[in-house]
Amino acid sequence: MDMRRKVIKQRDSFTMTLPMPWVKQHAVDKHLEIDVEMEGEHLLMSASAVPSKQGKVSIPIDNEAFVRYVLNNAYRSGYDRLEIELPPKAHKYVEAHLSRLLGWKIVQRSANRLVLENLAEPRAERFESLLRRNFYVLQESLQTLQSYWDKGVSVESIEIGAEEVSTTDNFLRRCISKRVVDSSKTHFYWQFISTISWAYRAVLFASREPRTNDWQVQAMLSKVITSFKDLHTGFFEKNLARISQSFETSRAVLRSKPKIKDARSYHYVMEMARMLNLSCSPGVGICV
Repeated sequence: MDMRRKVIKQRDSFTMTLPMPWVKQHAVDKHLEIDVEMEGEHLLMSASAVPSKQGKVSIPIDNEAFVRYVLNNAYRSGYDRLEIELPPKAHKYVEAHLSRLLGWKIVQRSANRLVLENLAEPRAERFESLLRRNFYVLQESLQTLQSYWDKGVSVESIEIGAEEVSTTDNFLRRCISKRVVDSSKTHFYWQFISTISWAYRAVLFASREPRTNDWQVQAMLSKVITSFKDLHTGFFEKNLARISQSFETSRAVLRSKPKIKDARSYHYVMEMARMLNLSCSPGVGICV
């Protein structure tokens, strides 16, 4: 919709009013930030999904895993500035984990305090592209695991992919908190993205085990790969028939009761199938 607006001269700047239909659509108020980009002769405006979010948290223990939990969940919740009180020895855990929290940087530091601020976050418009990327990485990793079991190929790419998937997963869930997606479907997106990431974790852990020569486990992995391909296609094409095929294939794996020799590899393949099966429900919720 084209609209003409009058430019108003201020003392040292120019202003213009915002169209009311756009204001109402984006729930603009005095606290909302507006992003403005210049492209040649055009100004492109977009409303930030939520106002800048600031907070403070205290981490009482020097435990790397717990520090990661706090950071991940604060980041996913949409904080743009976070003050953290923590033991001096825990600073190194924060520094090491920031590479998985896109945009967050340390802006202040003292013995028992760090302040993190969002300085270089990717644009939320990349949400779907990054989600597609996570699907691609998972597909490649499943095929690499299959080749590892068949031919003993290197699984280094799966380890590399794990960091990318974790980083993207954090950003995608942050986007959900910032209401980038349809607000009526945020819970579907959150569950869908998290279960896909857990499927990748199962692939990663399976790749760290010795090669299995159990043909039944290998056959189950082939079905998991088929299930994933159907879910991938069905979700992005909004094709419920393909998602239903993914559901049936993954359920068949879960219901199988083979006499297996390699219990650990069997466990991880079953976990992949379980996560893909669980993904079908929120996937349908997003598509309908």
